[in-house]
Amino acid sequence: MITVADMATIIQKNFDTSNTLGKSVTQVLKALPLHQQLLVVAAYVCCCADKSNNETRRTKLGTILTQYKRMCQQARLDPTPESKLFGYCDILSSYNIIQLSATKRGLASANPSAMKQRVVTFMVRENDVISAFKDNRIASEWLPNKDS
Repeated sequence: MITVADMATIIQKNFDTSNTLGKSVTQVLKALPLHQQLLVVAAYVCCCADKSNNETRRTKLGTILTQYKRMCQQARLDPTPESKLFGYCDILSSYNIIQLSATKRGLASANPSAMKQRVVTFMVRENDVISAFKDNRIASEWLPNKDS
């Protein structure tokens, strides 16, 4: 069986993810499936929306997953199971949208609480996030300057 993490590895090995095949960051973000878009916005909210955290642009994956679930609840969407969200994070990492800290070999897959302790660094500029999701009804509610 091919997992989401396997797909992320294949994408990373076969495509130039530094420029995502010539697409702009905004185009890549817009092309993501809805729940991956919400995960990006949750990461943005946790890592960048608080200007005091803007220097590091880092937080724990568990914090992002909590924010994602809060967003789904507010939008009355069923959240994606955590096991799939971990795979989505691998995909976002392969696109250089986020960077995940390393874990001890085998520990993350065997222990979801260890996975939640991984540090996430948000790699995308705020303007790209706002531009990509300003017309997304669900995501735009969490972004600054949604009226401009």
